[in-house]
Amino acid sequence: MRMAVLALLYGIGLCAATLDEIRLLIPREETHPAPKPLKDALRAWAEPQFLAMRDPLPAEAVLNGQLKQGGLIPQLGEMRLMYPSSEKEYLVLITAVAVTCGTDYSMHLYTWVGGTWRHILTNENHDESGRKAPVYNPGPYIRLSKADRSGERIFAAGGSQEDCMSCWHPFFYRA
Repeated sequence: MRMAVLALLYGIGLCAATLDEIRLLIPREETHPAPKPLKDALRAWAEPQFLAMRDPLPAEAVLNGQLKQGGLIPQLGEMRLMYPSSEKEYLVLITAVAVTCGTDYSMHLYTWVGGTWRHILTNENHDESGRKAPVYNPGPYIRLSKADRSGERIFAAGGSQEDCMSCWHPFFYRA
């Protein structure tokens, strides 16, 4: 029952999460992709620890240390914080959940506004349509274009699928 309530809370909107709540959301059986409430809880847990930091990159070690100390690293991958294309006005958070034959990554883009990082975009795999989208690691291929005349930018991510496959790995991208 408690897990159903947590799933409902994270499905409605992000609220602070604890590592114990995240632990309850980790599926007991094989799954692909990872459940959306678990992905939302990871983001909700991580954000308060870096949103007010102008240079949040050192928070990555703290986040991963807490996940390791909580015994969650086998089920969850390490979190990554980075500046896309070395643009320090934008920040990327990548979270990871172990799934059948691989890892399901979520990528969140933030911009620095008024003394805090504001979330502006999420890129992740869902199974809402009954169709499974590819699971790929976007970390190595994150790019932010230069601003055009109106200040608009294109944010692109791509990576190789890491599922149970032969040596041939398709490349996927989103812009």
